[in-house]
Amino acid sequence: MGANRNHEYEAVPSKETNGILPGPRGRIVAGVKKRARSFFTYRNAKRRLPILNWIREYSIEHLIGDLIAGLTVGLMIIPQALAYAAVAGLPANYGLNSAIFGSFFYVIFGSTTELNVGPTAVMSLMTFQYSSHGGPDYAVLLCFITGIIEIVASIVNLGFLINFISQPVISGFTSAAAITIGSSQLKALFGLKLKTRGLVDTWVKVIQNLSKMRWQDLVLGIVSIVVLSLMKPLRTMKFRFLVPGSKALGQRVLRQVLFFLSVGRNALVVIIASLVAYTLDGNEQPFTLTGFVQPGIPSPSLPPFTTTIDNKTLSFTEMMSDLGIGIAMSPFTAILGLVAVGGAFTKGKKALDANQEILSLGISTLAGSFFGSMPITACMSRSAVNSTSGVRTPAACFVVGVIVLLALGLLTPAFYYIPRSVLAAVIIGAVLNMVDYEVLKPLWRSNKVDLIPLMGTFIACLAWGLEWGILLGIGVDLAMLLYSVATPKVVVSYGYTSGIKSVTDDFKRQGQTIAFLHMKSGLVTTVTALNKEIHLCDCQDSLDAMIEEIVSNGVEAGPVSMDNETKLTTGDEELPKLVPKAEFDEETLSAFK
Repeated sequence: MGANRNHEYEAVPSKETNGILPGPRGRIVAGVKKRARSFFTYRNAKRRLPILNWIREYSIEHLIGDLIAGLTVGLMIIPQALAYAAVAGLPANYGLNSAIFGSFFYVIFGSTTELNVGPTAVMSLMTFQYSSHGGPDYAVLLCFITGIIEIVASIVNLGFLINFISQPVISGFTSAAAITIGSSQLKALFGLKLKTRGLVDTWVKVIQNLSKMRWQDLVLGIVSIVVLSLMKPLRTMKFRFLVPGSKALGQRVLRQVLFFLSVGRNALVVIIASLVAYTLDGNEQPFTLTGFVQPGIPSPSLPPFTTTIDNKTLSFTEMMSDLGIGIAMSPFTAILGLVAVGGAFTKGKKALDANQEILSLGISTLAGSFFGSMPITACMSRSAVNSTSGVRTPAACFVVGVIVLLALGLLTPAFYYIPRSVLAAVIIGAVLNMVDYEVLKPLWRSNKVDLIPLMGTFIACLAWGLEWGILLGIGVDLAMLLYSVATPKVVVSYGYTSGIKSVTDDFKRQGQTIAFLHMKSGLVTTVTALNKEIHLCDCQDSLDAMIEEIVSNGVEAGPVSMDNETKLTTGDEELPKLVPKAEFDEETLSAFK
């Protein structure tokens, strides 16, 4: 009679699994498909390709603003790229290559309008420290590895880790890097051809070889530094012939001239010095020149995974072993600079999408390695000029890349006559403002403990190298953080009740009565706990009644002034005083307001 319960069921795929049978394997496949569908959406594409957010609304006004900003930054980046290549110990065209392709790819993937990526002083120094013994092949390989690590860091959302590095550590690192970079240019400034490694070694060898210096290079370099320092503040200085806020044509032209003299000062000094060197060129050139620069636009090629040094072929494994800790420090330093510069320009506007910025930097760096580039990151000085030049979209970076590309294709013969001491002056002038000495005073006043990681990072970077110095600074900072968490301090603060307590204690010692009028309800419990004999009056009538009771008992009443002006009175006469007026600070007075 009972129905047969031994039925056999056929597995039927559900709509939710899109035809995938249930089970561990089916769930994995379904999860992958779901993630793929969510990734390949227009919304996610707009996030990963920020160009889609602004390209549809691009107008003539945007084009004009981006052209002006791109031309202005282009005047800066060409001499800087030549100089930073010298810092990295590479031929000049490697610096120019780094300026081209970082700019091109940031247009597509960059999300911060003001940011400019390319060669910087710190990244050039990092490149020199890890690739100087291997030449350009090591620098390009380091660029390739740096780009890959940056892309991976973006995919696994490691951008938040930068937030755990405190500002004192960053200040100590950048200040030490500025001094190290400036010191590395002493050789070119004095016209010396030396091989040095490290800050101390550079100073020792320069001092030992002062007798071999070329005084022409030194004079030209010092004059260039002075001129660059004087021209820098032109765009912000107030002149008598300039009327603030004036829209007259002459006034606007003057302001633009001063602006371009300020932001284009590097290019102007380099051009004038090159003309001087070309004019004086004869049987004996008085200056040490940049020399031959490889002309033409670089062609794409795979990064070098093998190289030959002293007739010995090194494999990829051996090259990676030689790069050592630079494999980690190069992307770390690049990401640190990117987030610091990007955060400065997005503060108060929008939240910095750190992972997207790291992705854009990684793609730009990786792509640049196929065109002979060295590692790059965001540059604060060029980004600031980009912002003040009226940039409207990241398309300004494309203009910068085109300008450098034209310079590399057409102007390389002129680069031959650029004096090395002038390029050294450009670098020294750029890193002078990186020394963050202004942070010492506020830290000394507010939190002296933060000076420990700052000075520890600064000294260690100068003594042991930038990579070990910043690691030591981070370690010290984390140790201090863990110590503060492990040993918490409980601080009891009376706040505005401390002033009330001192007054009530004084009245209590003298056996006098004290009353408060219109006290906040939230303070009643606290104040009465200080002195149970305190009288609280919620209105003027209750205060008058209390005073009459005190006078009828033969006790004189004295005024207590909350604002040093108000006096308590009965009738038409001022009450006689027994005690001076009690003076309260602003915090105490706020309890009665």
